[in-house]
Amino acid sequence: MILLKILLFISGILGLIVSIILSKNYKSNKIINIYFILFLLIVSLRQLIIGIHYLYFENYSQDSSFEQSTFLILVLPLIYLYFKNLSMEIESFNGVEFLKIYIFPVLLFATICYQTHFMLQHEYIRYDLILYLIQVVFSMVYLFLCFEKISKKKWLTKESSTKKFQNSLLRKWTKLLTISILLIAIKHLFLFIMKIFNNEEPALFTYHPVTSIMILIICFKILYNPEIFYGYSFLNSKINKNQHFDLRFDNIWHISNNVTPKNQQDKALQNKIESNILKYIEQIEKTVLENDLLAKSDITINDIANKLNIPKSHLIYLFKYHSNVSFIELKKTVRVYYATKLIHDNFLKANTLNCLSKRVGFSSYDPFYRSFKEVTGNSPIEYYNLIRVNELTN
Repeated sequence: MILLKILLFISGILGLIVSIILSKNYKSNKIINIYFILFLLIVSLRQLIIGIHYLYFENYSQDSSFEQSTFLILVLPLIYLYFKNLSMEIESFNGVEFLKIYIFPVLLFATICYQTHFMLQHEYIRYDLILYLIQVVFSMVYLFLCFEKISKKKWLTKESSTKKFQNSLLRKWTKLLTISILLIAIKHLFLFIMKIFNNEEPALFTYHPVTSIMILIICFKILYNPEIFYGYSFLNSKINKNQHFDLRFDNIWHISNNVTPKNQQDKALQNKIESNILKYIEQIEKTVLENDLLAKSDITINDIANKLNIPKSHLIYLFKYHSNVSFIELKKTVRVYYATKLIHDNFLKANTLNCLSKRVGFSSYDPFYRSFKEVTGNSPIEYYNLIRVNELTN
């Protein structure tokens, strides 16, 4: 029971967070419109409230299955409006249409609430079952309208070569959403059948988990697909800005003759090294770029010196007086560069991010993640998703 309460709470929190984030970009997002955000917000808020009550109030009286199913009549019209606007590629909110669609659901909801609170009964007539049946019919009609609207416009249309990826993504997304809503509706139909034949309220576990699991699946789908989460317009600008990470050595080195050695040993090296500075830098750049030398996890500055046949003391002097970064920082930056090259070469199609981190020389995923985020401005998975979307849309 405690796991169920936590599931309610987590699904409500996650859904609420996702809906708030989506609301910031929905005007430039052709996949997510205001109706879907309202749907996710209302359903998530309800799950969160129920979860909080069950976690913190021991004497909280749970909603009846009748009241649970009543809630469905308020959210199904939002899904219909979402599918309708999505299929017709309408991005703006139509207040008149919204009011027309919601006249009957609101009246039905008010009637059901009146019946529930005042427990209107008749010796020969079960008003609650009649209203329950109306709810089921109402739900089935709206599900059919949703299916008809989205299937004709998006599922059965022929793909154009320029929008093949977008159409494929949209079909998968709307099918997932349709299946989720259908399962929730079937749950309420099941409750109706149980109420007729058993004449008793089903336990909590028979209806709450279904909605919570569907919320989690929908939210994870949105978060995993940046093209849904951001919208194409915002995503394309983000792709154009961040899809390529160029290793710029000119930001690493500085060539200057105005070097003041800090000790006698460095002063003695100065006359030997200064004339070879450019040569050393060219050798280092060529080696790290062509041989992936820094991808070795145990590489040291002594290994670089041996590889280039340069005295170690000369390299130490170079990094001390002619570099804006330390040798350790150079390794980190170059390894991130190696990682971006591998991502572009589809390394992650057959390997994990952990494998990628070790492939480029990091001891584990955590330092790789921090370094990648610091150097590129994106996490590894964000960078990969940007590249993947760019390849599929072009």
